[in-house]
Amino acid sequence: MEPCRATVPGCRPSWIRLPYKETRDLSFSAAPFRLITRDLFGNDECSLRLPQANSKNFTFLSTDSAKSDEIAIRRKIPPIMIRKIALGLLSLGAALTIQAANTAFDKASNSPYADGWQSGDNGGTGFGAWVLTKTSLDGGANGVFTGSSSGNAGGSGNIDTAGLSWGMYANSGQTVSAVRPLSGGSLLVGQTITLSIDNGFVQNGGTEGFGLQTSGGTNRIEFYFVGGASDYTLSDGTGSHDSLIGLTGNGLALAFTLTAANSYSLAVTPNGGSTSIFSGSLEGSTGLDISQLRFFNANGGNGAQYDFYANLLTVPEVSPAWSFGAPAILGALFFARRRRAKA
Repeated sequence: MEPCRATVPGCRPSWIRLPYKETRDLSFSAAPFRLITRDLFGNDECSLRLPQANSKNFTFLSTDSAKSDEIAIRRKIPPIMIRKIALGLLSLGAALTIQAANTAFDKASNSPYADGWQSGDNGGTGFGAWVLTKTSLDGGANGVFTGSSSGNAGGSGNIDTAGLSWGMYANSGQTVSAVRPLSGGSLLVGQTITLSIDNGFVQNGGTEGFGLQTSGGTNRIEFYFVGGASDYTLSDGTGSHDSLIGLTGNGLALAFTLTAANSYSLAVTPNGGSTSIFSGSLEGSTGLDISQLRFFNANGGNGAQYDFYANLLTVPEVSPAWSFGAPAILGALFFARRRRAKA
């Protein structure tokens, strides 16, 4: 077998001391390995890969004019194992990406709502079908419809598209809820949900707003107005808080982003006003999913001035950082490893 030769100046004793021009046969229980030599400061000076994966013996010849060279033997991970690890991690990344919520968009002026708003309607793309529930069969006490949001709160701005928003009314102690499931999976870190709401007047004790929930209906966060209050309320993992955003009948645009497994950022912009950004922890245990959104009108009041409206639901297209970051990192490591092997 041809000896494996190396000229490595400046080496000092480490594991195996080889006097000048002395040869040494080395045997190993398994291959492949790397032959490592170190300089005065312990840094790798050169790295030689055993040329044949099934080789277990090779000869090292010291050719330095110094008194001795030093060598150390390090087991090398086979390239096939690196590929298997990389493919396994890439598969995990793909699985996580598949479980993310689909990109989605819907609005009240889409064609499925031309005959009104009913449970089972599924306009737009990327969402599941609406689930509309009422606490009373009395159509005068609670219900849903489509119409312009400019008619509430004494006549005001609106959140309409083509003159339409989804409307909800509730009085006499009744509640109406509209739940919209995400599709494809739950919200992943880095994903965002945007929406618009427009509440009218709210009678004392009534509430109108929206929330994000688990697939089982557990609240993770809510933003709403309570009748008799001055400002909107934000409820999250640390309780209910005054948002310091005053009541408006002109509508608000909201953008929720999941920033960590149990953390969020919420941007709220009143129509014609400035944006307020909130952040914190979500309600419920860390790791609980966010799989649906809910609009609600709980005894908001009787008459068009008290109606609650929603519109413009989106889950914007965004790739979670891990899904594109990991393949890039693994690919870089894999090709760097291949380049080193060739060297």
